Amino acid sequence: TITSNINCPNRNIISLDGIQFFKNIRVLDVFNNNINFIPNIDSLTKLTQILAFNNKLTSFPNISNLPLLFRLFI
Repeated sequence: TITSNINCPNRNIISLDGIQFFKNIRVLDVFNNNINFIPNIDSLTKLTQILAFNNKLTSFPNISNLPLLFRLFI
């Protein structure tokens, strides 16, 4: 199964552990949750958008290896 969009805003999510294994993600939409950490996502080279605002992030992973990323809201 190919998963291109993960749309989970407003779900009270606290962890994105394992997200790095979804290699076909293009959109990661996880705003308005309780996430405090995003694991290393530099292998998700198809990502075009990350919407992770209104969380409890204390740090953010390196995104320099994401050549298609054009929208980032944290």
